[in-house]
Amino acid sequence: MQPIPELFNAVYIFPDQQGMQPLSKFDDMRYHFDACSLPTTPDGSIAEDDYGALMRKGGAPVKVIADFYDRNPDIYDWYYTAYALRDAGPHHGINSLASKLVRPSRGPVYGPVIVVKNAPASLWHLIGKAVSDDGLARTIWWYCRSGVDADEVFKERTLIRVFAARSLGL
Repeated sequence: MQPIPELFNAVYIFPDQQGMQPLSKFDDMRYHFDACSLPTTPDGSIAEDDYGALMRKGGAPVKVIADFYDRNPDIYDWYYTAYALRDAGPHHGINSLASKLVRPSRGPVYGPVIVVKNAPASLWHLIGKAVSDDGLARTIWWYCRSGVDADEVFKERTLIRVFAARSLGL
């Protein structure tokens, strides 16, 4: 009998590591990712307190820094949401990977970041909650290398999903 693989529902993105440039090559970038499991409610959601507890001993308030779609252009029903410490600053270390997901005008992202799958409320119950650290790494690598703006992709795909739902009468 084959063992059942453990499913992870989040990915932890470490701040830049000394001596490594996460944006220079894929292997260096991949070193900054770690799949993890956070406790969930029966519907698969994660309490905001659990994000902060993973990022800082004793917990801390968090904020959403980005919603962004997977690199696969056929995915419209779910997206990633990235959370960072609300009070993170330069002393936490820059997170170059997460900074690529936000508009430059918002400034750099500092400290660790947690990424989970998300969806509109009407689709939440339909999506799988498992997150692949390799899939997320490839998506962020795509955003970094292609020069595509994550916020623009999010707006475009969301608009397409909304218009498709309306045309289907959903």
